[in-house]
Amino acid sequence: MPTHCCVPGCTKKGYLEEGKKISYFIFPTDKSLRKQWSHAIRRDEGKNFQISKSTKVCSRHFKTEDFQRSLGGSKINLKPGVVPSVFSWRTSPRKRKPPPFRHLVATGFDDISEAVSENEDNLESIEQPPYQEISTQTDETSVIENTTQTEDKVFEDKESQTEHNDLIEIMEKEIAGLKAEIVKLMKQTDALKAKLFNVDGFRSNSSSISFYTGFPDFEVFKTVFDFLDPGEYGQNIRYWTSLNTKEPLLDIYDNEHYSKSEKGRPRALKAIDEFFLVMCRLRQGFAEEHLSNQFHISLSTVSRVVMSWVNFMYLKFAQINIWPSRTVIDNTMPEGFKAKYSATRVIIDCNEDDVPSRALDVGCAVGRSSFELAKRFNQVVGIDFSQSFIDTCHHLKKYGKLA
Repeated sequence: MPTHCCVPGCTKKGYLEEGKKISYFIFPTDKSLRKQWSHAIRRDEGKNFQISKSTKVCSRHFKTEDFQRSLGGSKINLKPGVVPSVFSWRTSPRKRKPPPFRHLVATGFDDISEAVSENEDNLESIEQPPYQEISTQTDETSVIENTTQTEDKVFEDKESQTEHNDLIEIMEKEIAGLKAEIVKLMKQTDALKAKLFNVDGFRSNSSSISFYTGFPDFEVFKTVFDFLDPGEYGQNIRYWTSLNTKEPLLDIYDNEHYSKSEKGRPRALKAIDEFFLVMCRLRQGFAEEHLSNQFHISLSTVSRVVMSWVNFMYLKFAQINIWPSRTVIDNTMPEGFKAKYSATRVIIDCNEDDVPSRALDVGCAVGRSSFELAKRFNQVVGIDFSQSFIDTCHHLKKYGKLA
């Protein structure tokens, strides 16, 4: 669409002039530079002139050195801080040319010496040559011009400096306000972090660590966590998902079948907090919905974390030989046992006390083994990956039969 130039007296339109491409430039967004453009084209913003996105100045009003080409060379841009300076009117007063030097020529005399003598006699009556006065006037005009330009430049610099100072003051106030807001938000964040239910809140509280996890203090809890080595972000654990529910439980870490899943969104909890959640579930038997509310995660996330960590701990703890060697047993066996029970390796259960005890049945199916364990333990937790098995188990627990 054809456009036009807003400079007074520039009536030409279009993008070509005598085979030369004409470009149009919008006013700069910088207030100080925009004011310099308005002053240069002799148009002030008001009722009859408003600067908008369609207000442009053509390339005829800029010098050749004011342009720079883009990297591709097809587009012409203005250099930063450039102001239009080529107009049909004059930007400074017209300078007067000095008068030509006048040579005195002797005429009407028969002899040159007589003319020279006559000129010497009348030297005092001859006025000073006019070019001396003209030269003085020219110097005065130049001084006035330079003074006017200097005053305009000083005025523009002072006005621009005032605007910059005002802008700096506004920005400093905004920065101070933002800093205060950041400090306020950081305090609120620290207060919220202190209220979160995680292991960091119980580092120095051994009784709470023992209550929630069964470990005597945080140091023991951290030692067990380091032994498991799940990785800083749980990268050593294969988290249970709906895609691998049909795989055998003991084979999900088999190198032949195991392949790391694609990278997804970050996990909601740190690995050490997931371990703390699982221990709370195993130690106190907290319901998954309760843990979901405590750790601010979804119910399905709690279920996946518990299943993944239980399987992971089973595989890691299986490496530990909990049975002492034959030599250690022979050296520490009571003398009464050596005579009658010399082949004894371990005593599973020598007596029954009224001490509360708990059992964990991983892969409980419909709960057959869990019901048998319940005859010997005060509390039994059964875990299975099939929801239908769990529902059947609850039905058996409630009614005692399937029908």
